[in-house]
Amino acid sequence: MLKLILALTVAAPSPLRLCGPDKPPAPLLDGANALAAVMESAPEHRLQVSVAEVRGHCLQRYTYRVGQEYFYPASSIKLLGALSAVQWQESQSKVSLDTRLVVERSSIVVAGERLEVSSKTTPQSLRQTLDETLVVSSNSGFNRLYDIVGQDALNSPYWNAGFSSVRLRHRLSSRGFPRVIQQVAPPIRLTRGKRLSPMRRSNLAFKPNPGARDFAGAAHIDPVSG
Repeated sequence: MLKLILALTVAAPSPLRLCGPDKPPAPLLDGANALAAVMESAPEHRLQVSVAEVRGHCLQRYTYRVGQEYFYPASSIKLLGALSAVQWQESQSKVSLDTRLVVERSSIVVAGERLEVSSKTTPQSLRQTLDETLVVSSNSGFNRLYDIVGQDALNSPYWNAGFSSVRLRHRLSSRGFPRVIQQVAPPIRLTRGKRLSPMRRSNLAFKPNPGARDFAGAAHIDPVSG
């Protein structure tokens, strides 16, 4: 699967509005670029392009095949997790972005087997975790946000706002983990010992991804060696 997400941003003094309808990304469609061969067989490569350009006080979008099929968002999902985490923090009277939090070590028993939900972590502020998640694109940073906020609170802001297609259903780099582990969030406490949240278990029902094909192709291009 191939998806391109390009963004050109500049400082804007006021909230942005759309400049008008989406336009096709002409430079990618003229056949005289390095992606020409891919563009010619876009459905085969499951190519989608979304380019956003800030023009003064409005946002112009250039799109191609956006929404044609489900795509696995990979690390772009980290931004949604970060936004949910900030909203969670704002709902906590005793937690600021700089309050150090501890994810407690915890486990559950499934079919007679004890499975670890999380291991005890070093105290860290939400600000530090957000930096790791967004600046370094750390999977472990996102997973810590997942542990702190929990599956319910990660998804509910988007579902409540009408974005029903958003699905933050598992931690990253956790392929093969039982679904029940993804539903459980460990206890969270302050560094001085006061517990903020007990172990939580989500009962969210995720709809199947429409026509999802999470894997496509059998090769990749090394961005370093070419």
